[in-house]
Amino acid sequence: MSEILNQYTELSPEVTGEVRVFKGTRVSAWFVLTLIEAGWSQEDMAKHYDSIQPEAIAAVFQWCEEQQNLRAVLDALREVP
Repeated sequence: MSEILNQYTELSPEVTGEVRVFKGTRVSAWFVLTLIEAGWSQEDMAKHYDSIQPEAIAAVFQWCEEQQNLRAVLDALREVP
């Protein structure tokens, strides 16, 4: 898992089971990545999910730009127990 995702997300079994979420929220990393893949902007994300820290949103967008195959990343996140 990327250092960026580890910095801003966490496993919170008591809240969401084995789904990685943004720290302090119930918003899953996988869900946010699917929104990015669907064309959401940083502004869209900040407007609709104000519980996610703006620096976390910016970092995840930067991380996504560095990935060569976001679909493979999404599939891998879905498979992580």
